[in-house]
Amino acid sequence: MTTDQQRRTGRFARPSASPAFPWFRLRFDELEVGMRTTTTGRTITDADVVMFGGLTGQLHGVHVDEQFAATTPVGHRTPQGMLLVSYALGLLPLHDSPAIVLRSFKDITFKRPGRIGMTIHAVARVGGLRALSDDAGLVDTRLDLLDETDALIARGAAAIVWGR
Repeated sequence: MTTDQQRRTGRFARPSASPAFPWFRLRFDELEVGMRTTTTGRTITDADVVMFGGLTGQLHGVHVDEQFAATTPVGHRTPQGMLLVSYALGLLPLHDSPAIVLRSFKDITFKRPGRIGMTIHAVARVGGLRALSDDAGLVDTRLDLLDETDALIARGAAAIVWGR
């Protein structure tokens, strides 16, 4: 996607400046409250749910038993909530950023159940900035997890220690 396409689609949005760009590439002192970016997508597969259940012990029937899940109010198998949160964090482009470490993830609120086969993406916004030292600052990141129709699945807040 070119910068012009990103600007037109709102894929990367900076509140008061142009051209638009992903804020994850900026140093702490270049960030502004309100900057936002949208991640790429990730489709949740049956294998994801089964492997996550095996790794964590989250093997409740609503996640792994089609017949049981059909009898619940949701009516179908759903991915584990923490699987979805883990993928939302994993979709953030932190590998190519000045991020030093994830300090916390809190205030997770699930708005609707997920489903196997859904494609999720995250919208990350800078919610607050606080200098910690000459070398680092704390970026309060608001994170929304959305499905392919942009329906809100979950939201939370991540505090990330960021390089200056």
